[in-house]
Amino acid sequence: MANHDNEDFFSENDDHRATQRGSRKRGQRRSERSGQGSGDQSSGDQSSGDQSSETKCFAAAIRLLAGREYSVNELATKLERRFSPDAVVNVVTEMQSQGYLCNTRYGEAFCRSRVARGYGPVFIARELAQNGLDAELIDELLQPHEDRWLEYAVAQVEKKTSKAQSRGALFNHGYEYNDESEHAQAPGFEEPDSADQRREAWQREQKERGRLARFLARRGFSGAVASRAIKIGLSGFEQDDD
Repeated sequence: MANHDNEDFFSENDDHRATQRGSRKRGQRRSERSGQGSGDQSSGDQSSGDQSSETKCFAAAIRLLAGREYSVNELATKLERRFSPDAVVNVVTEMQSQGYLCNTRYGEAFCRSRVARGYGPVFIARELAQNGLDAELIDELLQPHEDRWLEYAVAQVEKKTSKAQSRGALFNHGYEYNDESEHAQAPGFEEPDSADQRREAWQREQKERGRLARFLARRGFSGAVASRAIKIGLSGFEQDDD
């Protein structure tokens, strides 16, 4: 009898342990299914979030381009302040394929703008390079202006200083107006300038030339172009290079 009771006791314990193991397995399977479902939902939410981010990024890019042209690098840099790098890459690539974004078109607009504001090729090339344009494209963009940089530089000299005052500083032997006779008197009839006056005139000339040379350098003109432009702008005529 005692043996029979012990057998029943062990049998009940075995059944209980089996039930516990089955419950644990089912619980594990539910947890796994729950985890898989959560992962799928998380993936879907992330995909939806990426699409929403790209949509907002695209709209922001359109708003920027509505104001002016941008280079690819310049637009991407602005967008990356607000959006993820992946969204920016996708949007910039799409805008290039659709023709909204073009480095050549941006460069042409940039050149027109800077030339109109009196800047030279050195300045313009540096700015274009900083905005991501390659050297070959920059050369192509500057080529149409190649024969006019001197003209542009002379215009800046004349704008910066009065030609009449500059001539007076450089050539202190011009015609002097006589209010009484109402005739201009030729320099040959005047007393010759003293050595001190000539020295002062030369010093004024050098100071003025140096000021204009620094100004043109800041504007992005080469030294050779600046030198010729200063001669032309201050004297009123183009001197021979011989």
